[in-house]
Amino acid sequence: MTLLESQVRSAQQRLWINRWLHAIGWSMAAAATVWTLTICVIRLLGLSWPEIELGYIALGAGVLGSIVWLTITRESTARAAEAVDEAAGLKERVSSSLYCRSVADPFAQAVVQDAQRSIAGIHAARLIPIRWSRSLTYGVCGAALAALCFWLLPRYDLLNQARADEISSRQRQQREIVQAAIAEEVKSLKDVAEAHPDLKDSDALKELDELSRAERMNVPPDALRREAISKLDRLSDQLKDKAQSDRYSALDAMKQMMSRTDPLSDPNSPVSELRDALKEGDYEAAQNALKKMQEQLAKRDRTPKDREQAQQLQKQMQQLAQQMQQLQDQKTAEKMQQAGASPEDVKRMLDALTKKDTKQAEELAKKIQEQMQKQGMTAEQAQQLMEQLKKNQEACGSCNKMGEKLDQAQQAMQQGQSQQAQESMEQAGEMLNDMESLSQELGELETQLSELEELRDELDKQQQQEEQDKCEQCNGRGQKNGKPCPGCGGQGNKGGKGDWAKGRGQGAGARERAESGDVDFVKKKAKIKTGKGDVIGKMFVKGQQLKGEAQAEFREQSDAAERDATDVINKERVPRSYHKALKTYFDRLGDLPEKDKPPAAAGDSKK
Repeated sequence: MTLLESQVRSAQQRLWINRWLHAIGWSMAAAATVWTLTICVIRLLGLSWPEIELGYIALGAGVLGSIVWLTITRESTARAAEAVDEAAGLKERVSSSLYCRSVADPFAQAVVQDAQRSIAGIHAARLIPIRWSRSLTYGVCGAALAALCFWLLPRYDLLNQARADEISSRQRQQREIVQAAIAEEVKSLKDVAEAHPDLKDSDALKELDELSRAERMNVPPDALRREAISKLDRLSDQLKDKAQSDRYSALDAMKQMMSRTDPLSDPNSPVSELRDALKEGDYEAAQNALKKMQEQLAKRDRTPKDREQAQQLQKQMQQLAQQMQQLQDQKTAEKMQQAGASPEDVKRMLDALTKKDTKQAEELAKKIQEQMQKQGMTAEQAQQLMEQLKKNQEACGSCNKMGEKLDQAQQAMQQGQSQQAQESMEQAGEMLNDMESLSQELGELETQLSELEELRDELDKQQQQEEQDKCEQCNGRGQKNGKPCPGCGGQGNKGGKGDWAKGRGQGAGARERAESGDVDFVKKKAKIKTGKGDVIGKMFVKGQQLKGEAQAEFREQSDAAERDATDVINKERVPRSYHKALKTYFDRLGDLPEKDKPPAAAGDSKK
């Protein structure tokens, strides 16, 4: 590129910049005017349009418009050459040379050379400077006016649209809170329903799940809360019926029966531990006590002491089984006497139940039902009472079976049948396993029921609070006769005009009560995640790698080393100053437990 072409190119670029500054000034002025008018409309009418985003859109549109205008109207190379001639007073030398540079005529080449000599000491930057356009002044003033309008113009809300949007936003937030709480509860209920198919197919659970979906966002929050409370009440009733069913009534019957049994002679025996564990409903401790009983049965023939402990265990098992049977008969008799049965019928019913004569028991039940109807009780009431008696008998069935297994184990021990006694104890252990699983299921149901009631109370509290805070003049709508409600100022609520803050208060004064207040306990499952614990300490020792437990190998090595040390001391192979250290070294290992000590030889016992 020659010097002439370079100067023309530079002049052309400066012309473009000046043209763009002129265009951007008018574009900024137009964008500022549009944004100012938009702000005025939004503030006056109370619209919820995004003002800042609209300002960015107007600014971007102005910049884009100025670029498009520059592209359409930009100066050509010939116009730039003419501008250089006019600015430098070269009398069209530069523009003429552009036409003549491609012509081979000597006169044309002379024109080009003359133009190059004329422009040799001239710079386009001095000839065509970049100037501040008047339109830029208009644009800056318009932007300043728009900024002042944005910061200072108050919101009048002539159409009350802002009030309506605020109320709608508040209602939407309330709906989202309610739906989130319902969704979390439905998720927990579905986990519980996996173990209970009847709850999984519950209509109330399905309807409650529908309330937590996005399709119900158009429902008013108060109506959503009322509907959710209704569904929660239905689910709570289902869970209560499930928890009070015959399947779980045996657990409560076992606790009540064990609480009515008399303490055994030895409170520290495994049978006493079994009784106390069943009384508290701690089935894991009951299984541990049953394992102790099995261990005592397994070693009953080893030593006289073991035989004596087995006999005591046998007596306590017989005593506990008899108490359980007596209490069950007593409870059945009380229910039958309340139903109007005579003492003879009660005795025959107990004999039939003892002999497991189902046919005789059913005949006596029909007879008792007829007697109750003769005493003035309706057939329906008599049927309900007999069903209650039947349920109570079924609930006590687990207690009866447990007593039977203990009695069978006791009888097998009397006859010297250790294997049969162990089998009876194992069957009792299986019953405890079943009762423990039932206890866990019941605990999950009670926990879920507590969470349902807590959610229901929270929704009901929110509903009552909203009803109390609702403006009486506009009924919480914020509008009255097409205008903002004068009672609440368009807010829809009383605005905190209650009298709860009146009075001096107590400050740091005494607040103790004269009497202890009533308390209640709520079962609630904590959402925790147990991970691996940190390693507190680790030590590696050189030596032989042993698989499994190394107690026996370690004991043998320790005994051998101790014998070698004793032999060294006796033969005086080490100085006397080290004798005491060698003697006390193995004492630091501690005495072996009784169960780990090897049996003494006959010769050693004589010594």
